[in-house]
Amino acid sequence: MGLCCSNQRTHTPEFSLKRKTCVNKTYIEIVQGDIAYDSVDIIVNSTNCWLTMCGSASILRHGGISIQRECNDHLHKKLLKERKRTDILRRKNSSISSLKSHSNDVSHKGLKIGDVIRTNPGHLSCQHLFHAVGPIYADGKQGETDLLLKTIHNILTKAVKMNSRSISLPAISCGIFNFPREQCAEIMLKAIIEHLEETTSTLQVIRVISQDTPTILYFEKEFDKIFMTKV
Repeated sequence: MGLCCSNQRTHTPEFSLKRKTCVNKTYIEIVQGDIAYDSVDIIVNSTNCWLTMCGSASILRHGGISIQRECNDHLHKKLLKERKRTDILRRKNSSISSLKSHSNDVSHKGLKIGDVIRTNPGHLSCQHLFHAVGPIYADGKQGETDLLLKTIHNILTKAVKMNSRSISLPAISCGIFNFPREQCAEIMLKAIIEHLEETTSTLQVIRVISQDTPTILYFEKEFDKIFMTKV
């Protein structure tokens, strides 16, 4: 693994670079600031299965209402498709119990945890806006770790398929989804490193960014634990 590390701290009006390293020619950065102001190919929004911007006030405020409208349109089309599938089953299957089971399984569920969709970025400075459905943390025994790993892998895989060069991610599932900051930092950095070591990535910069100081401190701590022992 190609590796270089730095504790360099730089300051701009909006951003403060806390940590930076390169893994196989891709820079991993920990930055404190407002993700909505970042100028990268892709900004990632952490969302729920209904694609509401409940935890993304800054992105919605600076990007504009067209983002939420496109999310609503995407979800509406998905639900219509599911209802169509249910109607087809109704015509083909006369078993009421089978139909009921199928309907309960697929209807009105929104997106799945780990799903990632792309919308227009509105007035943001990025080219694309990803909406990633992260897990809600319950007690740590409901597969939350694996689901968060899956979500990060799906984000990075989709970015590479689009031949993107740079991406900014928030601390997925922290905040209103209750994922512990320390565990989130460990899982996200693990997923990023796995992506860079196991794939040929088009990404030149993978940035984790947050305005929340405690969150940044946990990411710095995890970064140091991983990378400073490798120098």
